[in-house]
Parts: sequence; C-alpha cells; structure tokens
Amino acid sequence: MNFISKLLTLLLVTSIFCFSCKTDPKENTVAQSETVDYKHKDNTVRFRLPSDARYMNPAYMAGYEFVVLEYIFPYLMDFDPETIQMTPFLIKSLPEVKALTHSGNIEGQAITFELLDEAVWDNGKPVTGTDYAFTIKALFNPKVPSDAITPYLEHIYDVQVDADNPKRFTVLTREKYILAEATLGNMIIMPQHIYDPTGLMDGIAIPDLTDPMKAEQLAKNNPKIDEFAKQFTSPKFNREIVSGCGPYKFVEWVDKQKIVLAKKENWWGDKLASQNSMLEAKPDTIIFMPIRDDNAVIAAIKDEALDAVSSINSNLFNSLKEDKEVAKKYNFYNPETFNFFYTILNRKSPKLADKRVRRALAHLLEIDKLVEVVYGGYGKAIASPFPAEAPYYRKDLQPIPFDLKKAAALLDEAGWNDTDNDGVRDKEIDGEKVNMSLTYLSTGTLFSKNFAEIMKNSGAKVGIEILTEDISFGSILRERLPARDFEMAGMQGAADPLATMDPKQLWHTDSDTPAGSNRAGFGTHETDAIIDNIRVTLDNKKRYAMMGELQEIIYDDQPWLMLFAPKERVVIHKRFEGTPSKVKPTIHPQHLELKK
Repeated sequence: MNFISKLLTLLLVTSIFCFSCKTDPKENTVAQSETVDYKHKDNTVRFRLPSDARYMNPAYMAGYEFVVLEYIFPYLMDFDPETIQMTPFLIKSLPEVKALTHSGNIEGQAITFELLDEAVWDNGKPVTGTDYAFTIKALFNPKVPSDAITPYLEHIYDVQVDADNPKRFTVLTREKYILAEATLGNMIIMPQHIYDPTGLMDGIAIPDLTDPMKAEQLAKNNPKIDEFAKQFTSPKFNREIVSGCGPYKFVEWVDKQKIVLAKKENWWGDKLASQNSMLEAKPDTIIFMPIRDDNAVIAAIKDEALDAVSSINSNLFNSLKEDKEVAKKYNFYNPETFNFFYTILNRKSPKLADKRVRRALAHLLEIDKLVEVVYGGYGKAIASPFPAEAPYYRKDLQPIPFDLKKAAALLDEAGWNDTDNDGVRDKEIDGEKVNMSLTYLSTGTLFSKNFAEIMKNSGAKVGIEILTEDISFGSILRERLPARDFEMAGMQGAADPLATMDPKQLWHTDSDTPAGSNRAGFGTHETDAIIDNIRVTLDNKKRYAMMGELQEIIYDDQPWLMLFAPKERVVIHKRFEGTPSKVKPTIHPQHLELKK
C-alpha cells in the first residue's frame, strides 16, 4: 500500500493486511496422512474487502479502492514487509537526494529517480518521467477532487525530466520535508497517453499548479483545466478504462459483488522477479469480494468462497478455529498490528470543551476488561496514537486507568453537578441549563454496540448520560465528521511508524476544516509551531524531542480516547503459501503462492 494511502488509513476503519511470501509454522495443520478435498483448485485468490470500492481512478481514491488499484498501478518504491524500509519497485535504486537553495534562504530538495528500463505500459510504450510529471499535474488540477492526497505533496515545486534519458527525472521541492522521499517515491504513475490522450495538460506548468494562487487563476482562465477534469473524472475513467503498468489488468466490476483482476500475459516484471521479490505476481486471478456482514463472511469461509480474510469478529474467529472442518482447510493467525481503536471527541462541543471532562471520560474506560469481553483478549491498552516501536514514542505515557472516583472529581472541578437530582449532571452554558448527555456515533457492529453499552453503564455511575446513534461508517466519515456534527465517534486507525512521522494532517489547525482530518478540533499556535518545525527538521534527535513534546500535549488534552491495539484475526486457505504481516494495513494477494 502506498505511503499516501497509508496516511489516509489513519482515518479509515482499516482491517486488511499484507502477506509476505515467507512461510511460518501454521496453526491447526492437518496431518499428512489426511487427505482434504478443496472446493477450488485454480490459481485464483478470493479476497474479502470490508466495503465496496467507489471509483477505479487512482487520483482520488479515498477508501478501499487502493487495495485493488495497487496491483494495476505499482509504486516507484514500496515498503519491505520484513524491514519496514522503502525498497525500489519501478526504479533502479533508491533516489538521489540533494539539498536545494531557491531564491533567498528557502531550502528545498532535489530528488532524482530513474525508472527501470523494462517498465512499459500495456501497449509497449516505456514508462517515463513524463508520465510521472503528468500524474502530478492530474493530482494538482484544481478541478480534480484529489484533496485527500495533495496535502501530502504540497512541498512539490516542479518535475524535470532528463532530456537525454526520459527514464530519469528530478522532483524539486519548495522546502525541506522529512518525508519528501517517501511521499514522492511511494506513489503511483498514470500513463499520459491513456488519461490525457489529446494533451490537455501539456502546456500547463507544474509550478503554476502547485502554487494555490496561480492554480486558482488557471481554474478561472484556462478552459483546458476544466475540460481535462471533466474528462478525467467521467465514468469512462472511473469504471471503464483502468490501465497501468502493474502485473494485473482490470477485468470486471460488479457493484457490491466483486472486482476481478487478471494477471497480464508476458508482464515485464516477471523477468525481474527473481532479483526483486516486490515484483512477484503469483496468482493468475485476484477476485476482491466486498462483504460487510460478519456472519456472511463466516458463511463464505465455511463454503470456501474466500481464500484470505482478516479482521473477523473475535468470537466468530474463535468459533472458526474450533470448527474441525474449517480447520482442515484454513490456517489461523494473530499477528500484532499497527492498528488501534479510539474514540474522537468533538472539542468544539460546549459539553466537551473542557479537557477535564474529556479526561473524565477516559477514566470511564476499563480497557483490559473491554479487550477481554468485547475483543476476546486480542489486544492491549495504549496511551498514544503513535506507534510504540517508533524511536520518538513517549514510553512514560501510560494508559489512563479506570477510576470512577477520579472521573467524578474532574467533573466536579469542571462545574458539572446534578442540580436537579435526576441522575444526570448539568451546567449553565450561555445562560441555559445543559445536561451532560453525550451521543456516541456507532457503526452498529457488535464491537461498537458492546463498547457503547460499557460506556453507558460507566457514565451513568458518575452522572453522564451516554446515548448511541447507529449510522454507517461511510456516513460518519463523509458527512458527520467533516461537518463536525458529532460529540463522540468510534474509529480505528493505523499508527504506522512512517505515516505518523508527519502529524500535520491529523493534528494541525490547518487541517481543522471540512476537508481536513483534524476532526477533533485539536490545536493551538503552540502545537502548530511544533508540527511545522517537525516537518522540516531533518536532525533525528531534535525531531524526536519535538514529537515527544507533541505527544505529551495530546495526552494531556485528550482529543481522542485511546482504547487498544488489536491483534489481527486472519485466515488463509491452505491451498496457498503466505503469512500475514503487520507492516501495512493492506493485503498483497499477489504474493500468495498456490501450493504444488
């Protein structure tokens, strides 16, 4: 999964994992003397998506689209599942990075890539730096809805293609950025001849698109901007034409049923796969099957309609492991993950504006019991939205303990008292009596319902009324959170070591907008300054100190109620070799190998 999508999954309910080719000991192995008749014998991986995709256009994917599209549009670099380091994919080696001084004292970077000679599009044309430059133009076209991606590329100034070697190109940045190499290298390339066949974007300079003021003028004065955007965002390029240089081609998309990819004949990467395992593509076909309901997933597993599934409800996962017939055909895994559960609190709500109230809510959570009762013991309590493995993690920050007396005392301090003896605290706000009644947005899953019930019971003991509103995750993500129309919302994110190194999108006040991701409304001039400095500080020691300072402030403020990091519940059909990894919150079925 690419770096930008990895960042986006901090906001999504991510529940899918990658697979490496390394074979580890597996649970419930069938005795060698026992013969098992499998339903399918073809080299096809049937993989469950927790939700349907919406678009097949990589420029503005913001959901599960990226899980499918990364097999059609590979990246310049990708993350090695063993080392968690960036590894060349479409390029010959890691990029050259040089300091760059613009006019005055503004410091930027020049990052040079060279594409593999073998990399070609489906028609045999070479993949070149011009295609990369076009991709940047498409993303920054002001009429293209790529707002979820471009904030991570805002440091780009220009792309220069080597006149003597079109496979070689240099990205110039306006300023230093700690993740410039990762964000620029770990993204897709689109073929210009497919997505802009008449060259509408040819005469438009990248510096004019990456400058917000100039881009705004282009949108008003250059009709080609609008013409390209209408063409590029049309159904033709959302559903019909999906063409990249990756190992698989788009075959079929049946809404809410399946998305089918087939391996290309004579894919250029096959010749290099022995030298770079990232290029391996083993299944002939990959079928992505969107199934939301847990019981439907279990039925599909029992029917062998799925080959790879993750994030199964813990109780159902345990029941599957105990099912002898299922255990004959599937292996079960519980890898640790970078994912975590949390609850966003809307700091702009008058009821939640005081950090003492938010801290009181944190004291209502008996996390260990929650993990055991609601999640079958598959998880551990956490204190920070940053990965515990990262060198900048504040290990001295401990999960806030379950303490009803402390919660009650904090509410007293904040001026919330039960003045009418109805069991619910109240307070006068702007001359009006307001009850401490909070609504929790729940996706209606078993976990959400159980969590809400626990919160409700604990809250009642200290005079807080917790109500629930069941709503689809899509509505929460696309409607209620952007409008800040919520008080409490259950979420799941991914505390990835690289993605969380840039905290701007989640914690800066610039991101406290309908299109931004700072949904809790966190931040001050002080925290903004810390984040701005983090983004341009290349000295690890100094940057780690600032990251620690930011974590301490977030911990004190409690904009999110941190819950726990779950262990995954993964099943893989025994027809295939492959084990789950915690490196990416995605899946690489292309590395699952059919047993001989």
